[in-house]
Amino acid sequence: MLQSPQGSASQDDEDDGCCYFSEEEEEDHDALHPQCAAMYPPIDANSPISRWAAMYDFSPFVTSVGTSYFARLAARDAQLLSAARANPCWAAFVHNVTCEPTTMLRKPVGAAFHRALSDEHWLAAVHITCIYLAAKNCETLQYKRLLQTMLTHIHACPISMDQAAALELECLQALEWRLGPFFL
Repeated sequence: MLQSPQGSASQDDEDDGCCYFSEEEEEDHDALHPQCAAMYPPIDANSPISRWAAMYDFSPFVTSVGTSYFARLAARDAQLLSAARANPCWAAFVHNVTCEPTTMLRKPVGAAFHRALSDEHWLAAVHITCIYLAAKNCETLQYKRLLQTMLTHIHACPISMDQAAALELECLQALEWRLGPFFL
């Protein structure tokens, strides 16, 4: 169940799958749940990220927080932002993001993955890592080796524990270890 900004759970949020809606439903959803519209980026239920999050049983809240991490990374990484805008699966996640020239990263996040994989797989690796970080931050479950498993599954090739840990560390460093939502 999603938590409202005040920390209390809302029955409506549980019943309607808060934060998962199509563009046509966005205005109605914002009117019904203004706290959600202000805090969490919308995620289309048919997007690859939504399907992967559901496959690994991440809540809509965790998926939205992870997506806000991805948007923060894109604001600091011009190459990531450009690749996300050029890919229809990721364009919606960064359509309102602008580059922060004063805090730009020296090298792209996940550069090793980007050299070895296509743009789409690189975006998936970074976004899934952001959702994984959100799960570790927002939930009490233990997620040992889950990132390695997810990256291996998504890319259909073996990803070592060291590679997964390095990508996780790169994302944390690029986020400057701040794991609050995008607007904070």
